[in-house]
Amino acid sequence: MGKPPQEVTNEAMSYDQLTHLLGTLRPQLLSQATHITGDRDDAEDAVQEALLRILVHRAEWEHYSSLEALCRTVVHHQAIDFLRRARPRAEIEEADRLSASSTEDEVEQYETQALLTSAIESLPTKQRLIFRLKEVEGYEVEEIAQIAGLSSEAIYNNLSRARSTLRSRLLMHKDFAPYGTRHK
Repeated sequence: MGKPPQEVTNEAMSYDQLTHLLGTLRPQLLSQATHITGDRDDAEDAVQEALLRILVHRAEWEHYSSLEALCRTVVHHQAIDFLRRARPRAEIEEADRLSASSTEDEVEQYETQALLTSAIESLPTKQRLIFRLKEVEGYEVEEIAQIAGLSSEAIYNNLSRARSTLRSRLLMHKDFAPYGTRHK
């Protein structure tokens, strides 16, 4: 581990001094960006873009009392911006992967899962919680009653309502409804 970077005040600094200081800060900034993005390559891109911004706009940061704090702030924002830009791209890539390289069954399974998840999310809060605890997490009714502070009868009633609501919502969708029973 090298010596920690020096604190920079608003005194004028040459381009060479600035690049040297940014070079000593880079490993810490990369660690910070990797923590935010979760990916080393994405973090490298975010840090490089942040350092480039700092170099290009070096005259604007002279009023900051700490170059390290400024760098950390800019890297933080760049990493967050990178995540925002990457999320839609990842969703598009996932859709492309499903449609291009997957079988029709995998695509249908993905669509079915998305439809079911959407139907569960639309349940009232109490029913959604109880349904998830019972059907997804595998809790027993008595355990759910203790967690929710409700009677076993109330748990059974909410489960019944949740299942009924899900059944009716899913039957309205063409892929779930048996032929001739679809709602229009």
